[in-house]
Amino acid sequence: MAAARRGFSVFPLKPGTKVPQFAKWQENATADTTQIHRWWDNRPYNIGIATGRPVLGTSGDLVVLDLDDPTRHGRYRPNSGARHGLDTLRLLAVNRADPTRTFWVDTPGGVHLYLRLDCGRVLSNSTSKLGPSIDLRGRGGYVVAAGSLLPTGEYRGPVGTEELLLLPEWIYDRLKPSPPIRRENAHRKPIRRPSAYLQAVISGEVTALLNARPGARRITLLKSARAMARRSEISDQTIWDALDEAVSLINQRDREPLTGDETFAAIRDGIKYGRRALAPIVRRNQSRQPRT
Repeated sequence: MAAARRGFSVFPLKPGTKVPQFAKWQENATADTTQIHRWWDNRPYNIGIATGRPVLGTSGDLVVLDLDDPTRHGRYRPNSGARHGLDTLRLLAVNRADPTRTFWVDTPGGVHLYLRLDCGRVLSNSTSKLGPSIDLRGRGGYVVAAGSLLPTGEYRGPVGTEELLLLPEWIYDRLKPSPPIRRENAHRKPIRRPSAYLQAVISGEVTALLNARPGARRITLLKSARAMARRSEISDQTIWDALDEAVSLINQRDREPLTGDETFAAIRDGIKYGRRALAPIVRRNQSRQPRT
């Protein structure tokens, strides 16, 4: 009830998990107290909060910065250089508006910072786009709320202030969608979009990642990035966007998420290996062209 009183849209998660109780959780999410009592009076559900939804009593949508703590994961490697997403965010915020002064929740894997957007603005889910170990939950996403229990620990909060701050402008500028490219002159070449064949390649790699076993996801992510990068017509940004969205879905669905650092490194390295394999092919094709 506390989350609903704050104006958040909530829905049940299966007890002890991050998995929604209902397939149509986006449609069911609500702040209606009568419906909330019907759900929680009979079963000890965990609590999900839909992000990218209007916060009742304010003029903007809810977004959450998910800051990962690598030291809380069994896959953490000492001396790897990985840092808490909260430390990364504070470094980025030097001499800028500080988002950490907002309402936040301590999670088994790090910290959730709750913020709201200016009216009319929209942000989608992203992984490590702002920086390593920093994910965003926005339109179409959700987070596990304070009071929920997982085998790895409890979601506790609010920590510090209960004020819900606006997302700082500098963060919005880094996460906002890229503007469409305009053709200012009619004689310019049309923008090239992936063909149906390339779209099928992208879709196939995303499906392989979504279907990968928990222990094989990191290597599958790297292989998918490499496979797409071996096709020169698929841009780096297209690869990042497609795989980033797939990782966001995995992390919302499963108990064993990919960390921000793992995701960033796997996609980066996969693109690098794929482009490296592509380079000799490009050189051979260039050498076959007749000289003038």
